[in-house]
Amino acid sequence: MNASDRILAARYATALFDAAVAAGSEERVAQDLASSGEVVSHPEAAVALKTPRVGVADKKKLLKGVLEGRCAELGLRFLDLLVDRKRLDLLPAAADFYGKLLARKRKVSRAEVRCARALEPGARAGIKAMLDAFSGDKVELDVKEDPGLLGGVVVRLGDWVMDASLRGELGRIERALAGD
Repeated sequence: MNASDRILAARYATALFDAAVAAGSEERVAQDLASSGEVVSHPEAAVALKTPRVGVADKKKLLKGVLEGRCAELGLRFLDLLVDRKRLDLLPAAADFYGKLLARKRKVSRAEVRCARALEPGARAGIKAMLDAFSGDKVELDVKEDPGLLGGVVVRLGDWVMDASLRGELGRIERALAGD
């Protein structure tokens, strides 16, 4: 997806988020976007929704038939808008951006934690407490094992990165010895 598509998806998501906040249904819309994403990514539905020979009205009917009862009116209207504008391909990026807006409203951040081996519960709680205090938000950890780190952890929270891994330390020592 190119940069202009990401910007457009963000605009759609922001407009949807504003409408959802006004209606008091931002949580429900997030669920609706997840359900819609599952339908749109289903192989059989994806073929029908991407084929130019299938008209806009038929695409709307397909989505409404599958999602009616699973999606609120606001979610269905958003899908109709994307179909009308032939931008249904923006749904995954719009849903992702919507999720970020919702997390920001909830004051929740996601941090990616890479570690050489599984974290002990105490270490996990310590990292979470440090990140909660650092960010001022409630932080959810996404922990992944990466044996290539050799030891330690690498934490990414938004644009901020803390490399406390053995591999990172060895790299810093190497650069210092090389005079960089």
